[in-house]
Amino acid sequence: MQRDHATREELRRRLAAVEQRKGLKVLAASDPGMLLGGERGAESFVSARFIFVRPIEEYLTLFPSDETEQVEASLACEAVGWDLKKVVIATLNGNPNPIDWVRCRPQVHGHPQFPDALLGFAQEFGDPVRTAQIYLKQLERHRQRFDGRPLKIVPEKLLMLLKPALSLRWYSQNKLHGFPPADLKGLLEEVFVRPVLRAEMEELVTGHYKGTLPEQLEVPKPILELLLQELEAGPALKSRSKRPFTPTIMKEADRFFLKWAVQNRSASKGG
Repeated sequence: MQRDHATREELRRRLAAVEQRKGLKVLAASDPGMLLGGERGAESFVSARFIFVRPIEEYLTLFPSDETEQVEASLACEAVGWDLKKVVIATLNGNPNPIDWVRCRPQVHGHPQFPDALLGFAQEFGDPVRTAQIYLKQLERHRQRFDGRPLKIVPEKLLMLLKPALSLRWYSQNKLHGFPPADLKGLLEEVFVRPVLRAEMEELVTGHYKGTLPEQLEVPKPILELLLQELEAGPALKSRSKRPFTPTIMKEADRFFLKWAVQNRSASKGG
């Protein structure tokens, strides 16, 4: 784990350097790969994600900067960042990624109060129906792979499909309220599944982190059944009404964004 720790420290230094060079403020930075469960090995590749805000003057130009930033910390690590404006819009549209990023613990870098602030904003003004429908779309992109005889799949891709499938099952059990756990371990603890399915998923996660899985494998039958069941429930989910974007919600989104943009300007002037 020493190399893994060194990679994170290097990432923290690179993010701090980008802040100083470009006048950005990193609000949160984490390694979402940890959400798949288990400990990372010493040779693990870290694909970090971060949320940043620019100096407020840059949001007033007719030619705004890109909404993403990329930082290459080393051969074992890369980081992709989203502008806060992009994050707020994505959160209102139900995109679960930013909410998962700020729930990763520990955070690599950022403002200590921002993760809870974004979670609070999402809980009050977000829409679980939109989020659930995004999880469904993630499964639907692979429908052809799982209809009929399953083809072999890279284990990492199968692990990534468990997240939307179990999240949809969680939403079904909780009547589309709240946010499902960000990590696979938490989902497995809170979702009611048959023991044989739980055993298959736990074996998959364990094998992934021990490095004992083959390069490709057939989807185990209990997991395949879970994926297909959630796909079959799709039409009912698609018929659910989404929360409208009311003037109040849009005003609160502006207020949230401006609060953190102004904080960044104040911090920059103070530094």
